[in-house]
Amino acid sequence: MFGGWLPALVIALPVMAQEAAPASMAAAPSMLVAPPAPAVSPAPAPVAVAPIVVTPAAPVVAPASAPAVTTLDTVTVVATRSKKQTFNVPGMVSVVKKDSAENAQSSDVKALLEDVPGLEFQGSGRRDGQVPVMRGFKGDSILVMFDGVRQNFQSEHDGMFFTDPDLLKEVEVVRGPSSTLYGSGGLGGVIAMTTVDAADLLRPGQVMGARTTAGYRSVSEEYMSSAAAFAKSGALDLLVDASYRQSGDIKLGDGSSLQSEDAVVGNLIKIGFTPVAGHKITFSEQGYNDSAQEPNNPQTPLVEGNNDLVDKEVSSSTVRLAYEYSRPDDRLMKLKAQVYHVDTDVKETIVTPTSLNAAGDELDRKLTTTGVDVTNQSSVQIAASTENTFTYGVEYYNNEQEGENTGSADGERGGVPDATSDFAGAFLQSELSMKDLGPIPGEIAIIPGVRADHYSSENATGLSQEEGEFSPRAGVTYKPVPWLMTFGNYAHAFRAPNLTELYSTGTHFSVGPFENRFIANPDLAPEKSNTIETGAGLNFTDVARPGDNFRVKSSYYWTNADDFIDSNITAPNLPVGCFLGTAPPGSCNGGTTQYVNIPKASLEGYEIETGYENNRMLASLSYAYITGTNDDTGTYLTNLIPGTFKTHLALKLPEYGMTTGWKGQFVQRHELVNNIAAERDSFMVHDIYLRYRPISLQSLTFDAGIDNLFNEEYERIFSGAVEPGRSFLFRVSYIW
Repeated sequence: MFGGWLPALVIALPVMAQEAAPASMAAAPSMLVAPPAPAVSPAPAPVAVAPIVVTPAAPVVAPASAPAVTTLDTVTVVATRSKKQTFNVPGMVSVVKKDSAENAQSSDVKALLEDVPGLEFQGSGRRDGQVPVMRGFKGDSILVMFDGVRQNFQSEHDGMFFTDPDLLKEVEVVRGPSSTLYGSGGLGGVIAMTTVDAADLLRPGQVMGARTTAGYRSVSEEYMSSAAAFAKSGALDLLVDASYRQSGDIKLGDGSSLQSEDAVVGNLIKIGFTPVAGHKITFSEQGYNDSAQEPNNPQTPLVEGNNDLVDKEVSSSTVRLAYEYSRPDDRLMKLKAQVYHVDTDVKETIVTPTSLNAAGDELDRKLTTTGVDVTNQSSVQIAASTENTFTYGVEYYNNEQEGENTGSADGERGGVPDATSDFAGAFLQSELSMKDLGPIPGEIAIIPGVRADHYSSENATGLSQEEGEFSPRAGVTYKPVPWLMTFGNYAHAFRAPNLTELYSTGTHFSVGPFENRFIANPDLAPEKSNTIETGAGLNFTDVARPGDNFRVKSSYYWTNADDFIDSNITAPNLPVGCFLGTAPPGSCNGGTTQYVNIPKASLEGYEIETGYENNRMLASLSYAYITGTNDDTGTYLTNLIPGTFKTHLALKLPEYGMTTGWKGQFVQRHELVNNIAAERDSFMVHDIYLRYRPISLQSLTFDAGIDNLFNEEYERIFSGAVEPGRSFLFRVSYIW
């Protein structure tokens, strides 16, 4: 319903910009390529690219007499474990800059990544409970990493993103199977977050500094503040960063409120030491603590006045010690190694009694992950125009889970088994780059790879599982001319069942006096998929005016999935005697819950991203669509996302130190469902923002915006709650 005018608008924008802009603007410097200047030297404020635009090949360097070329360029490391322009990756990748004008005011990870095409989140408007959904997979089937460290916390409802966005530098989102490089959990893709360090905040010539930030979000009356101190002197660099957020109930678009009171404290410590050129040791600790009063299941649509409240304490700590070796003159060694420990704990104290727990009972879910990984790259020059880069490494990590319930007879928490698992893997990838091979013009890159994984697990009662998996992949890109690229790839991916899915026992939920109970399934097979993806992209400069840039990239993918893991919840079987009190003991139950495999499923979808930018404006548009079915029954899968357009327009006014923009989402009606209650109406939601960085005071940045500008009343998929209403946002930051 939106497909007619939006593409036409993006195509027309370059012409509109050329006609509207005065000739004197052609020489204005690009706000995207110019770094921040010292406070004493006036310069235009940098504006980061919206994550929904297609990222390009290497930027074009213009002659000194020509305007600086404005590029939509970003670089990914996660997609292939080596630096590569995302435009050249045989797949679809987005890089989101946290401190860009359109993202700076994000109060959680869901808001930060809302413009990434093909990515949606399960859960309500609450901060807790956010679970990613991408390419038909969700939760544990999408790998989440902080600074290269796995975040393996396993829960159906408590979420996966235990970080404050104010501590982040950028997020790379790789859409599609990634098990060849990252092992279990890479079916839907990878969300890799990178935290800030001292070099990101220091201005040229500075050896030390500080940053203070304050902000407000009206829809939840959220107040935030943060403070960071950073320094770099000789071989040592240091960063200490802390943030605090306090918010209340969330005002929804229909006028009601979603109960969600919380206080969040985030902290980051980074110490870097470079004893000799090319060698660096980094220690970091990232902490997160959220104290909230909300429903036991934060994804629930229940609004203010619900009867399932708990006092929740979410704490997570990621400790990392890393070593990196890299020298330009050493082509055989580019080494990265790290050891890490992640400790995540979710405690809930019952506020409103239930049939299972009394007020004051404490429920606890804890997961610790300890791991080590080592990766190296070796580049070999085969000929003048042919080079091969080998990336190879090994990885090991251990998960240990504990569950407690002070209100149960045995102290165990239903659905949170005490269990442990071990994973070990090794991988090898080759990147063969060739140029002008005889009769074949242009550039060809061939990227094959394979990984072998072995994993085992055991619970406290002696149930166990041991399996292995091979994950091959092959990708190719071809650029016959600099402005055209095509790509194709095949990938196998898998996810080992987590400890909860394998070994859950105890009570799941109750209906009156009747309890639905978990049944363990140690024979649960891993989820597996085989995906074929193909696509193409165009990249032009000097399209409508000197120094501008136009990009478009699209892909089509088809996935054949085996052994999807899903929960099978049976209906109660209650004889009449259960209601008369005459039934024998044990004959009255509320059904069972067991995790089972869906034998066969098929998914297919397509994505397109396009963007235009010059030194005065930016315009981008993306569209993503997916469908999928259970091959045995013909029913739709539950992790599908309706067709969605995401747009971004920005106007740059460097002479005033200002940038202003509009973002829109246009979501088609969701009808690929098996239950009419899961359908969702189409909707349109609009956000606007403004950034002001005074020309005479580059250390000061003021951001303002309005989310859901027209107070749209709408519901997303994966949530039965209306989304937050109109919200006014303010943020001010100063670097000392």
